[in-house]
Amino acid sequence: MASLTDLANAQNPGMFWFLITVATIAACVMLWMSVRLFHRLRVIEDTPTSRLRSAAQGYVELEGHADWLDGGKIHAPLSGRPAVWYSFRVECRSGNDYNRRSRSWRVVERETSNEFFVLDDDTGYCIVDPEGASVVAAERFVWYGDTPRPQVGPRTRNWGIGRRYRYIEEVLPHGCQLYALGQYTTAGGAGSALPSSQELADVLREWKRDYPALLQRFDADKNGTIDPGEWRQAREAAWQEILQRRSDVGPPPAVDLMTRTDDARRPFLLSAMSQTRMTRRLRWQAFALVSVGLVLAALVIQGLLTQL
Repeated sequence: MASLTDLANAQNPGMFWFLITVATIAACVMLWMSVRLFHRLRVIEDTPTSRLRSAAQGYVELEGHADWLDGGKIHAPLSGRPAVWYSFRVECRSGNDYNRRSRSWRVVERETSNEFFVLDDDTGYCIVDPEGASVVAAERFVWYGDTPRPQVGPRTRNWGIGRRYRYIEEVLPHGCQLYALGQYTTAGGAGSALPSSQELADVLREWKRDYPALLQRFDADKNGTIDPGEWRQAREAAWQEILQRRSDVGPPPAVDLMTRTDDARRPFLLSAMSQTRMTRRLRWQAFALVSVGLVLAALVIQGLLTQL
């Protein structure tokens, strides 16, 4: 980008305006991303940490450790590690090791866990529905192999030379420290006819296995996803279905849930990183994006001034 003036003086207008356009778009994108990061940082810092024993209904911040829901063990599919949440993708390589330009990776399989799990802060626990969350994983593994599913674990050291498949997996391990920021609601309790947490989780997990049918039933706006408002309707329908299955309804225990919100300005975050480390990283990322964006903007202005 430092050559914008030289390009203008060299009477190469096509390349000059191409670089001006690219630099302008890049500067706008970086400044927009920095604004989003600064907003997320402010939301995290302005939301006080609550304890489950006294947490108010609404948008809250919680810290505790992650556990399985009623003993339902989850394992990451590629590494086999005990986890409460995972996300992975398998990529297949085209091209060869000796021609970098022809070498590329394409995704052949990907999956993100949507199983419920528990956040426990020693004063109580709540069920976390990770659907739609921005997750900062505790562990991220990248390793290589020759089969669509790995035959060895991520601790095996190789650099991918001669390997056809690349495995990338992120995990929230069972028992890890967890920071959560999202919508907290409590249903049930004494005198209530709502289902228990186990019954609710079982029905919703069953419905999620047939996701097309779930979309057909609850995706009212037909946008191909279950929005927060539609997801609440799904939970209410699950409660009603459980009640219909029961022959004798008694007062169940309260069901505490953390889910995503309806408000795009209030992010749903799950992080194995402490709040202090996360805010520090967000601050540095935001300042870095602002700095690069302003430098690009200055270069664009400098280049345009040469044309005046």
